[in-house]
Amino acid sequence: MRAIFNSWDTKYKQPFGATRANTSVKWAVEVDEEIQEITLWLTKNNESPVAYPMTFNDESKMYETSVKISSSGLYYYFNIKQND
Repeated sequence: MRAIFNSWDTKYKQPFGATRANTSVKWAVEVDEEIQEITLWLTKNNESPVAYPMTFNDESKMYETSVKISSSGLYYYFNIKQND
């Protein structure tokens, strides 16, 4: 399985770069085979992670989700679970 995500490409993350508080950010992941699930785990530095399930978009052929970022800070993201 190959998952493609590039935070420098707006195909996968919009808007590009740092984001102002209270802005919605869209994440997308492209995969080359059927996946059981993809969850965006958004973790702000020194805080607990929060899970955001990603849904498959038939038009773009990617898993996508949008999250409103409520405060500024350093964030980490993603967890992919393959089929059993």
